[in-house]
Amino acid sequence: MACTIQFVHFERDENLSLLRLFPLAGGNAVNGAGDVPSLVWSEQDLIDDDSRDGTLYEAEISESVDVGWYLARWYDSDGDLVGYGEVYVAGTDTYLVGGTAPVQAGDKMDLVDEPNSTAVEAIQDGLSTFDPSSDEVDIGAVKGTGVSGVDDFKADVSELATSQDVTDAQEAIQDDIAGLSVNTPGAFPVPLTIKTEGGDLVPGCDVVLTSSNTDINTDRIWAARTDVNGVVVPEPELDAGTYYGWRQKPGYVFTNPFVLTVESDGEYEVT
Repeated sequence: MACTIQFVHFERDENLSLLRLFPLAGGNAVNGAGDVPSLVWSEQDLIDDDSRDGTLYEAEISESVDVGWYLARWYDSDGDLVGYGEVYVAGTDTYLVGGTAPVQAGDKMDLVDEPNSTAVEAIQDGLSTFDPSSDEVDIGAVKGTGVSGVDDFKADVSELATSQDVTDAQEAIQDDIAGLSVNTPGAFPVPLTIKTEGGDLVPGCDVVLTSSNTDINTDRIWAARTDVNGVVVPEPELDAGTYYGWRQKPGYVFTNPFVLTVESDGEYEVT
């Protein structure tokens, strides 16, 4: 079915040569190369601005147009796009392209006279009328409790720690740290290298030596980690005695503990 498309153009002294109609969902123009628009009426005062008079054009679309939404585009005599808008086509009647005139620099916006005065009044009614030079705020009402004097604003610090409490806590922490201290040098250096049961070096392995075989955290004597060559760093320095070695590293399984025996002459043996 064919139809007629009308549109308003807002530029003076501009000859329009072509109107093309495209499906709003996308695709080629339904009227091929386009149809020539003709003048309906010229330079009507659609906007309160002498430079923005509107001119109504219409173009008869000769090709069949399905029912639906379309984007109308019109072009000047040089073939340049100078305007566009959406239009719904529902038959063979005449349809006006919707939309408003493009906003230009210098256009006036009426925020005082009708019909905008209602909106302006609603905005003004929502603004605060508080006058800091004369109005007062009831702090008690804001807080939700009564306020009888300045003491109501004081914080209760009776349960806070005193300076002596802090000092005592610091000393207790230092005592705990001293009790956990390891790596106190002994008489003999004991170089250790950690390997897997298959003989592969294990870098980045945590190694702890204890004086009892209870567990890794009891009776610690030395704690270190292996370097890239699997060597325990720092190197243990131990007195003569029997020690128990604990190894741990994510992804590895070790048989812990191993037994390290240091003789009185500095010789040592790992079993």
